[in-house]
Amino acid sequence: MSRLWWGALAVFLLAVGPQLSRPYMYDEANFAFAGEAIARTGQPYGLAGYMSERWDFSQQYQWTLWHPPLYQYLLGLSFALFGIDEVSGRLPGVVGTALTGYLVLLLGREVAAGSPKGETLGVVAAWLFLLSSYVVRSSLVLDIDGSVLLPILTLLVVLYLRQARREAAADRQDSAGTGSVTPTRREELPAEAVDSSAASRTDEMKSRPRADTRSAPLGQQRIREAAGPAVDASRGTVWRGRLLLTGLFALALWAKVTTPLSLVGLVAVDGVPRGRLAQHLYLAVIVGAGGGAAFGVTWLIATSLLGWPWAMPFEVTWLELTDASGTARSWLTSLEGFKRAVAPITFWTSPYFALLCVGATVWRLARFVRTRRAEPLDTVLLLAGVIFFTYLIRSAGFFPKYHVAMLPLWCVVVAAWLLRLVYRLTRLEVGALALGLVLATAYLYVIAGDRYLRIETLFPSVASLDFVVPLILVPGLALLLLLAAPSWLEGRSLILAREGERHGRGKLARVGRAGALALTVLFVAWHLSVTLHQIPADYSTAYWYGTTGQVRAAELVNQVVEPGEYYVAPKEVAYYARNRNYVDQETFAYFAETTGEDLAGPFLGHDIRIAVVWLGLPKVVERLEPRFETLHSVGHYVILRRRTADGGRR
Repeated sequence: MSRLWWGALAVFLLAVGPQLSRPYMYDEANFAFAGEAIARTGQPYGLAGYMSERWDFSQQYQWTLWHPPLYQYLLGLSFALFGIDEVSGRLPGVVGTALTGYLVLLLGREVAAGSPKGETLGVVAAWLFLLSSYVVRSSLVLDIDGSVLLPILTLLVVLYLRQARREAAADRQDSAGTGSVTPTRREELPAEAVDSSAASRTDEMKSRPRADTRSAPLGQQRIREAAGPAVDASRGTVWRGRLLLTGLFALALWAKVTTPLSLVGLVAVDGVPRGRLAQHLYLAVIVGAGGGAAFGVTWLIATSLLGWPWAMPFEVTWLELTDASGTARSWLTSLEGFKRAVAPITFWTSPYFALLCVGATVWRLARFVRTRRAEPLDTVLLLAGVIFFTYLIRSAGFFPKYHVAMLPLWCVVVAAWLLRLVYRLTRLEVGALALGLVLATAYLYVIAGDRYLRIETLFPSVASLDFVVPLILVPGLALLLLLAAPSWLEGRSLILAREGERHGRGKLARVGRAGALALTVLFVAWHLSVTLHQIPADYSTAYWYGTTGQVRAAELVNQVVEPGEYYVAPKEVAYYARNRNYVDQETFAYFAETTGEDLAGPFLGHDIRIAVVWLGLPKVVERLEPRFETLHSVGHYVILRRRTADGGRR
């Protein structure tokens, strides 16, 4: 494994470590309650505070099978082994994300199979992935997507690409009636292998008699690149690969029953541009039906033996999709709705990464139009796009936690584009990039910080586009000038001019290279700046960004709530209170809006005297004001107490 990958992992762990003990926020409390229940009883049946259970509000304790409980059992195991606290609660996500960082390295190698650039591609993609403050924060959230689903889905993509090559080789072997097969025709090679081979040969001719110190002697390099990687295409190996994909797909369904389905669709659709539709449909049926059946059988066995409600995950998923369809209609029919839908993921991954993704997508589309040939990188791009558009309909507390599954894929696509543009850098250019990174990080730390992740800044900025000048144009142009300096000093027209001449793309392409490098520097600077703001933060840096005070509010609840008394509170406050007999604030908010509930009498069978309300729900506060008085206001929470009938205190 590359030592450079270990460097990326070290940077990731340095960013994660100081944030492990951050208090839970919003949905994290639900998973924490579920994990505690599993650690103590072995069953996913925990405190829920009368939260809606498929529109049933009568249960204080509930089955926590919103999705199949693979993640919940890992969380419960972590609690059982290391104690019930925030650090052990966040360990599954951190370990899963670190593992995904290694799988990104493997994915880069697989995409560039047969090319000496494969290792470099994987390392660059892993750095892009592990440096991202979005990935760092996602790893710390108690949830499925950034913990168990992320590595499983990434591994599925790696194994599928390998299996696709193996299946194609097996078909050629059957057609030719020969033994072991290696691809020899140019059109059978990954684009990156072909590009790298052509660039290597041209570079050798232009740089003689200087030796090529980057790899093996040129003659050997040509042979390896022309032949591509050897493929074991025996029928036994092919079927073992199919069974491995099938089993891993079943495991993915045990994590979540939605996102993994996209991969089965991809396997089928991917056969169209490859000219192998029938073969890919066959593989999709094997993996989809076989994995689905394996999951279904094991799920029915588990629910029968353990007494779980077998239909719950599917009904909850259907309700969530139905609820999210309204959001989808809003961004499909309105430009403003679309901007609001894409804003969170754009700023969490950074506007610069979004532009890099657009550039890489245009590159792949142009290449496909020119060659009419799909390559492994296009498969990765297609799945990344599917996940991006699918989860525009869903977010939680304006944190785009569901989108993290696409990050490994986009990082590989962007890394491949960057390596296509930037073949090598001189020492002066490396120095210019380093200086630009320092200056850009300082600039963004002061100008932007993490304020564009806050709701009060995010949506107004997206609506008015007032971020374009300070975040993109000013630093972008400054970096272009800085990156052009080495070219002027070396007598060239712009950075990497000679490389542009080798590829015959002229000045416009050379400007494009400099622009891509500038965006990459800004991408790294953005995430360093955001991480430096988040590490010492005393507020939520994920759900409802900027919220603070839940632990202090819980301490005040301890002072005003009697033992055994029921009260209304957000789940993140109740989690830290001694008395956990709470009615979820969202449950009360639903009844306040639909039935006019004001806690004048018993609510869900309980006399409510104390209510803790998050200030992000001002209508709930207004609803209670006629009958309640403010006892405390701390951070983003207000603690209310019901007045007596004569207006005095009770």
